[in-house]
Amino acid sequence: MGFFAHLRERYLNSGSRHFTETTDLKRNRMLNMLFSMAFVSGIYIALIELAFAYILLKRDYARYTTYLLPFISISLVYPLLVALTVFLKNSTGSFHVTLLNNIFINGFCFALALFLGEKAQMHLIILSQFPIIFLFYRYGSWKAITAHLILVLIGLGATLTSYQTMQPLYPLPPDLENIPGYLCWIATFAMLAWYSIYNWKLVYTTEKLLKTERDQTKELLSETIPKLEKAESKFRQLVDGSEDLIFLLDTQLTILNMNKASQSMLAFLPKEMLEKNLLSFIADSPYPQQTTSKDILREQVSQLLLTGKPTRFRTRFIHKNREDGVEVVLILQLSRFNQETEIMARAVEVEPEVMLQFLNLEKGDYTLDNDILHADIVSERIGDRIAPYYTSQQLNLLRTCIREILINAIEHGNLAVSFEEKTRIIEERDFMEFLRERQKDVKYTARRVHIEYTITHNQFTIQITDEGEGFDHKGFIKRAAEDDSLLLLEHGRGITMTQNAFDEVHFNEKGNQVTLVKNHAQKMGA
Repeated sequence: MGFFAHLRERYLNSGSRHFTETTDLKRNRMLNMLFSMAFVSGIYIALIELAFAYILLKRDYARYTTYLLPFISISLVYPLLVALTVFLKNSTGSFHVTLLNNIFINGFCFALALFLGEKAQMHLIILSQFPIIFLFYRYGSWKAITAHLILVLIGLGATLTSYQTMQPLYPLPPDLENIPGYLCWIATFAMLAWYSIYNWKLVYTTEKLLKTERDQTKELLSETIPKLEKAESKFRQLVDGSEDLIFLLDTQLTILNMNKASQSMLAFLPKEMLEKNLLSFIADSPYPQQTTSKDILREQVSQLLLTGKPTRFRTRFIHKNREDGVEVVLILQLSRFNQETEIMARAVEVEPEVMLQFLNLEKGDYTLDNDILHADIVSERIGDRIAPYYTSQQLNLLRTCIREILINAIEHGNLAVSFEEKTRIIEERDFMEFLRERQKDVKYTARRVHIEYTITHNQFTIQITDEGEGFDHKGFIKRAAEDDSLLLLEHGRGITMTQNAFDEVHFNEKGNQVTLVKNHAQKMGA
């Protein structure tokens, strides 16, 4: 019994590889069941024909022998045509083959009507397709339904017309001619009952399955929701209880979510920052510079979206009540969910290093490639080392100057971008994109920037050397002193600003090395 049940399930699921939706899988099983009904009806008719053949041949063998070939032919051809329909459906995954099956059924019934006449009642089998068509197709599938109805009406019309216009090709004796009609009534009722019971069972099974799944889901939700609420509460406490700034951004840097640390760190309520762009909370130095903190943030986000790798860098947030702002390490990483990309961010306030108060002498040596983001990292790092000697405002200025000199060494030195060329490019296109292209040029790829610094209790000295061709520093300084218009250009103020911030600024003759000296016997203004 199990073997036959297995075969039945295998047949009903045949062709299911073409479908993924539950509704289509159900319709595929239903269609296979309808095809099996067609096979059974063919066998039913064949058995009736055998019984009639046995009776008729005993009565008049010579006359009824001529009936054998047409009835045997049609009884063999019809199942083969149904098998062809099943094969086409399973091969193509298309339900449109039902139209072909409709034609075969109509043709089979019409042929039997021609053979036996009106008494056979073959039009009843054709009529039985009407309810099946509406039950099989989805509501709204009017094209397919209409096509089937047209085919049924054609078959029905042809059959009824044959009753009125033609004599039976193979008439039965008077005492037997009504029996095929009775058997046709039985077959029609049986097919409709079979389909109805199958559909009833399918609906019942589906409802039972849905009830079971609903009960399981309800039970699962009753267990899971409290756990989720507890986990969410813990997560919210963890986020809101953190001293660090934790927030969520979209890819355009709009703030989507902000924890309560914004109030203690920046004096902004979370609701004051929501739906606003992060760039509006990034503090720029009051001294104009070549590459702003906002530019660096944009570049870091661009690299994050491009590579997907988390990034961390130093920046400064504005403070609602303090002019100097808050210096932080900003950590960004991507979060992808349901095809949405968001940026998870954490800002940790930079605390001064306690051990620096015991420092007697420190020397450092760095070698940079031509990435201006690295210039920002190094300037922040060196700025941390001299932090005990300066106020926050003074330290910001010195960091800005170091970063500007490093950027000059990269752009104008190693990458050989002239002052005039940079002015033109900024007006015409994205300068950061231009720099990325220039960095890939084999002519400049191997060039480096070398940094040496010394810190004592009294003095800070830093020497920056690039591998470029140098520049006419004397001429530039003279032009800047005589032509105020140069100071209106953001990228033309670095050297002038550095001269004002440091006690000594010395260039070598070639112009590819600068030495900056700052005396810090005590904090300026202390």
